[in-house]
Amino acid sequence: MHFISIAAIFLGALAIGCAAKDHERNSNGTDDAFNPTVHACNKMAKLTALSEIAANQTETDRFLSRAKNQTKAQGELDGAAAKLQAMSANATLVGTCQVVDAHEELKASCKQMAKLQKLVDASSNSTLKQELLDKAKNQTKIDEKIASASSKLQSMRSNTTLVTECSSLEQEKQAQNAEKGTSASASSSPSSSPSSSATSGAETIAVGKAALGLLATIAIGAATLL
Repeated sequence: MHFISIAAIFLGALAIGCAAKDHERNSNGTDDAFNPTVHACNKMAKLTALSEIAANQTETDRFLSRAKNQTKAQGELDGAAAKLQAMSANATLVGTCQVVDAHEELKASCKQMAKLQKLVDASSNSTLKQELLDKAKNQTKIDEKIASASSKLQSMRSNTTLVTECSSLEQEKQAQNAEKGTSASASSSPSSSPSSSATSGAETIAVGKAALGLLATIAIGAATLL
């Protein structure tokens, strides 16, 4: 049985909150459009964290000791389980949040692979290694990370599904960056049409949402293997 630390759950809540900027865009293709579903997922993650804390007296004491308003903090802990149970009754919301969370886990794994690859490259590239050492506060720790990076990367790359999905995410990212460049050029042209720009943004969202379901299914399997 896997143990999930309280800190990890809070980080998960933060990651889901950040997902709103990745997956929602308004009619002009700009970021920061409010997404009530992702907002609800963020709330569920927070309630999950609070419920975990409330069930552990040591964590409860620690949580309250750090709170500016202990009465309010205690109230949040006391009401978390009931609120979480009410939200969890919405099967559609739970399923959607699993998709968002799975996609974020996939992105985190891909980011970790990229970081490990850089460390592996540094083992045979003195210039790159020196750059890492210059930025590091603890040079011994960097040397240790470089030494262990190869085996860790090899282990992650043994999951071919993960490798494939990370490649797909990178291609998607490049396509989005290219579209942003094209949109910026089009918006500066007098002949550009606001409606066509909005349509393009909507199409991007539709494709992204369709792909997200597939990514989530694969990502859940990838997370299990890791």
